[in-house]
Amino acid sequence: MMYYIAFGILLYLANFRKLTDKPLLFVTYISLFDTLSNIIEIAIRDEFNTKFEHILSLLIIVAFLRSTITFIIYWMVKKHTLMILKEEHQKRYMHLLLLIANLKNELYFLKKSAQDIENAMKKSYEIYNKLKDSIHNVNKEIIENIIDDSLNLAIEIHEIKKDYIRIKSGIEKHIPTIDVDDCMKMSDILNILKEITLEYISTMQKNINITVNSDVNFLTKKYYPLFTIFNNLIQNSIEAIDKNEGFIQINCSQHKEHIVFKIKDNGKGIQPKNLDVIFEPGFTTKFDEKTGKLSTGLGLYHVKKLIETLNGNITVTSKPGHGTIFVITIPKKSIVCEGEVV
Repeated sequence: MMYYIAFGILLYLANFRKLTDKPLLFVTYISLFDTLSNIIEIAIRDEFNTKFEHILSLLIIVAFLRSTITFIIYWMVKKHTLMILKEEHQKRYMHLLLLIANLKNELYFLKKSAQDIENAMKKSYEIYNKLKDSIHNVNKEIIENIIDDSLNLAIEIHEIKKDYIRIKSGIEKHIPTIDVDDCMKMSDILNILKEITLEYISTMQKNINITVNSDVNFLTKKYYPLFTIFNNLIQNSIEAIDKNEGFIQINCSQHKEHIVFKIKDNGKGIQPKNLDVIFEPGFTTKFDEKTGKLSTGLGLYHVKKLIETLNGNITVTSKPGHGTIFVITIPKKSIVCEGEVV
């Protein structure tokens, strides 16, 4: 009992927890405290004798071994805990990055819609003025009704525009602007996409193998639109695969002054008659099996518009029953960080 009491008091007085990041001091102090506690126990037992010197050397050796083993166990537990925390942090970071990517690119369409609304409001007001000027040449009662309707339409569009601006400002305020000067490696983007895709595949309970290959690795500031583009195309591929052995291949390469991305799958493919219209807004062949409700048909339209903002283009080839290949070509200067050599 006195051994453990003495050992505990010595540890408390030395505040030994501060030594956990200093292996040599930790082992030295714990060995010393262990030895002193044993000496205190021997003194209380009154067992000092001629063999004490031999016992003391044995106590020191045992104390050193015990403190070393204790530190190794502590270090292993700490490392394991840090590894788990790092993995959890990485998962949260990946999902947050994807969420911000989607929000930022939705913001692009909010800005575009605000401009469209502005143009519609101008046209509506122009109609109002033209009708007002020609009121004397046609039926006065009918034209007055049209004038009132066009003016009310312009007012309503103006109100919608203000709401859009408020929403846009609110989203911009809450989204971090860390991408102003930051760049991200293309290899990191592809690895994050792979991890997120594997998680999504597991929730869909499908047997799909995903491979990522890249002949080039560069820094880019355009990782938000790239995340959205790839995520949309990959999810379409996953939904198109209903085979026991599915695969999705993502390739990144360089062709002269362009970066080329290729997404290939062995899904059910696209019918030839639909190839010319799949990028049109509202076109869809997908629907909810439970409710029968059609998809919005804006996914591929969204993808095409984002690629066009990067001065790139997207093409598709598909064979029903065998799979689909999307090829994205973007100029290097549009996505590679300034000063980066590819």
